[in-house]
Amino acid sequence: MIRSRKNPLLVRFVPALLILIGTPAQGALIRYDFGGVVTGSPAGAYAIGDRFTGSLIYDDALPILDDGSDAEGMDHGYYYSGTHRSGGHGADGTGLDIRVGGISIIAPSTGLTGEVSIAKPADAPSTALLTFSSYPRSGSDGQPGAFVGFKGLANSVFHEGDYPTSSLDLSDLTFASVEVESVAGSGYLPYLALLHGNIDTLTVTPVPEPAWTVAAMMGLALAAARLRRRAD
Repeated sequence: MIRSRKNPLLVRFVPALLILIGTPAQGALIRYDFGGVVTGSPAGAYAIGDRFTGSLIYDDALPILDDGSDAEGMDHGYYYSGTHRSGGHGADGTGLDIRVGGISIIAPSTGLTGEVSIAKPADAPSTALLTFSSYPRSGSDGQPGAFVGFKGLANSVFHEGDYPTSSLDLSDLTFASVEVESVAGSGYLPYLALLHGNIDTLTVTPVPEPAWTVAAMMGLALAAARLRRRAD
């Protein structure tokens, strides 16, 4: 009777490796790093002219949900990620942060709500407004949230029902701005405006795969190779 020389650990490791390698990324995370100048602070929290920086990470694999057109003929689509999605979803790497003096000034972000609005006037080129916001969930009285908006010409920067390309540049936009508001009550209303600002620097980069994913794949491959040699 011939006994199998297969190592039981090899039998376990190789399928796990194949599953890990064959599993596609959950989405393509895109990061916007930006900076700008405070143009207003109704609550007196910041001085006009102060510099701010920020970062926004969204998942362009998540759909923009078509919400049809309003009475003025403007098309609207909505986007939800992380804890802003219905159904009990958790944090997924998306979020927003605004900093003044290197210190974060909004509540920790675990997701985004976005909107794409396309205006199609009969006598002018179509324009698009892309917004992302991250406000504290219910029960977070007094914690500040933020809103970032980008506006440009539709069909060149913004494609209807889609996101801007990863080559987005400030020169493509007619404006880019930031709002920071202190939220009270049930999570959205009322609010106290803390900061208005104009964005004057913008860098867009894809977010690389997490280092632990690459390390895990390499580690499993090495372990499988060693076990295979032992089995032989």
